[in-house]
Amino acid sequence: MTGVVADTVTIIWWLTDDERLSEVAVDALQAADAGDGIFISAVTLVDIWYATHKRNDALSVEQLAELDAAIHDRDINIHVLPVTVDVARLAWEPAKADLPDPFDRLIVATAKANGLPLVSPDRLMRNLTVAPAIW
Repeated sequence: MTGVVADTVTIIWWLTDDERLSEVAVDALQAADAGDGIFISAVTLVDIWYATHKRNDALSVEQLAELDAAIHDRDINIHVLPVTVDVARLAWEPAKADLPDPFDRLIVATAKANGLPLVSPDRLMRNLTVAPAIW
């Protein structure tokens, strides 16, 4: 399988051609886009929505709308993976101190549950041995 799971900021940066994506991340995302696809956890949509309403993040309602449109565009190879019971249980694995954000926990668990590498600039997410990480 040539797919990857992109975390929240990675998928936004991918859609906006943001220069903060590392070369390794761009290569992995391009390969996935040409292969089985770029996957995101369903929780990513909630993470972005939450960030636009509750947190002081650089994420916007427009970016959420752009991601939602990309998901529904058959010409764009982005797919949403569900948060299943297995994913929820895998999210229990990392110690809370190692990964306190519940959205991040579910994104990492989604990668592990689906046997896909995670593409993320987040060191806390990448430092876990739960799923292979790319950056």
